[in-house]
Amino acid sequence: MMLSRATLVGVLLLASAGGSSVPASAHRAPPAPVPLPAPTANPAVTATARRQFLDWQLGSVDTTRYTSELASAATPAVVSKTGAELGRLGSLLHFQYVGSAVAAHMPPGASGYIYRAICASGKVYMLLALDPKGKIARILYADNLRNLGALHGAMPKKK
Repeated sequence: MMLSRATLVGVLLLASAGGSSVPASAHRAPPAPVPLPAPTANPAVTATARRQFLDWQLGSVDTTRYTSELASAATPAVVSKTGAELGRLGSLLHFQYVGSAVAAHMPPGASGYIYRAICASGKVYMLLALDPKGKIARILYADNLRNLGALHGAMPKKK
C-alpha cells in the first residue's frame, strides 16, 4: 500500500507529538560510540621530535642529524625565521603524539610522525620524518592538520 506524501507527513507529526503506540520505554538513545584508543608513540622518536621542536623554536639546530637534503634546506635564514615564528608561541607546555603519517614527498622508506605542540600562547602541528637510517628527512610546521597536509602532501595515516 502506497501512502501519500500528506499521510507520511501526518504520521511523522503524530509520532513526534507522542501519538506513537510504541511504549516510552522502547525509545532509547542510540548507544554511545566506542572511543578509539589513543595512538601509541615511540618514546625515542617523540624525544627526538620534542628536541627538534625546542631547537627550532630557539633558532639553533644541529643539522648533522639531518639528511643532506634537509641540512642544505635548513639555512641560517630559514632557521632564524622559523625560530621567530615558533618563539611567538611561548613556552612549550605539552607535546602530544597525534599519529603516524604518509607524505608524497618523503624519501622512500621514510616514516612520518605528527605531533601537536601546545605552548603558552598557541599551538602548532609538526611533521617529523625519519629516513630508514634514522636521519631526519623532513620537519614541517603548520597551524592545523589541514595546512600540514597541504605542505608536501603530508597526511595522517588512516587506520
